[in-house]
Amino acid sequence: MRVGFLSLDNSQDAWAIYDGLLVEPFQRRGVVVDKAIPWRDYAKIDFSVYDVVVVRSTWDYQEDLDLFFRALTSIAGTEGVALENSLPTMRWNASKTYLRDLVRRRISIVPTAFVEVGAAAPDDGKTFTRPSDALRAALAVFDEVVVKPAVGASSFDTFRVARSALDEPFEFVEDRVVRELRGRDTTFGPTVKGGSTRFENMGDFVDAVFHYPSDSPRACLVQPYVPTIATEGEWSLFFFNGALSHAMRKVPKPGDFRVQEEFGATHTLVDPETLSTGIAACCEACIAAIAAQGLGTPLYARFDIVHVPAPILELATAGASSPFFCAGCDDANAGAFAVMEVELIEPSLYFNLVAAATETFCDAFLARHPLKPRA
Repeated sequence: MRVGFLSLDNSQDAWAIYDGLLVEPFQRRGVVVDKAIPWRDYAKIDFSVYDVVVVRSTWDYQEDLDLFFRALTSIAGTEGVALENSLPTMRWNASKTYLRDLVRRRISIVPTAFVEVGAAAPDDGKTFTRPSDALRAALAVFDEVVVKPAVGASSFDTFRVARSALDEPFEFVEDRVVRELRGRDTTFGPTVKGGSTRFENMGDFVDAVFHYPSDSPRACLVQPYVPTIATEGEWSLFFFNGALSHAMRKVPKPGDFRVQEEFGATHTLVDPETLSTGIAACCEACIAAIAAQGLGTPLYARFDIVHVPAPILELATAGASSPFFCAGCDDANAGAFAVMEVELIEPSLYFNLVAAATETFCDAFLARHPLKPRA
């Protein structure tokens, strides 16, 4: 059996990529792995030589989502080739608007206001059509919020905004790490002229980041800033073929809110047996919800879970006019564990922290794609 791993084709030295740690355990099982196939070169590659193509470190896909799915559609359409995760699964997971589907199934998410326009935007009376409107509505409720793209990765174009700064002039300064990882500067909508980085207020800034108004606005989310991330961190649980493999806790560096290691966050392996039952319950409910969407069980999944304090939940759910989507919790006094994100396309699986996970992954893979007996 021959397997190909899709990866990005630039900035390899800037990223912490651990896919190569799977090569040797796969080889011991009789599987040959090509560990870094540039997804953007899909039209030049004969994918028919592979039995399975696994999407791994394609961490720049959000730069051209249409091209990415053209690549995946082409690969999935190659006779005799299986794609993991499945194409429908990755389409569902590409935009964080999937969080709505989780709420419909009573899975707690971080309270979220959505900004969308066009035919895809639901007429639910709660979805905003301009980022600055969602920002103002959220900051009327919370002291601080986080604005992030619906299609995005690695905390690119993700900003923490305080109520006190909403109407203050703002000058944007490019983040050095983001520039290095992304390979370009932040782009703004057509209302920003001459490369200016000065804005009259934060509302104008977020509109510019998400290209409002323009012919191609970007959907985004506004969520309350969850202060427990700075103290307790964010838990990531990793499931292979529906079974829990390992877990870790990610704590941002002091003064930051981003939990990626590229931004200085600390990642620590956690014994799954020591986790609160609420954390595992969130993940198991998500797996059931994914199956209920008709998507089956993914080969790999990472669930990012945070503890949302009760005061945040109370503010988010107060009154019928609340702009936030979020499911209730059983214990309003203690708050709730809630889903921050579900990663089914290209999550880092952190094999560097737990070597046994490479064995677990390979076994889960072969349970889905058994080796053919030799004639």
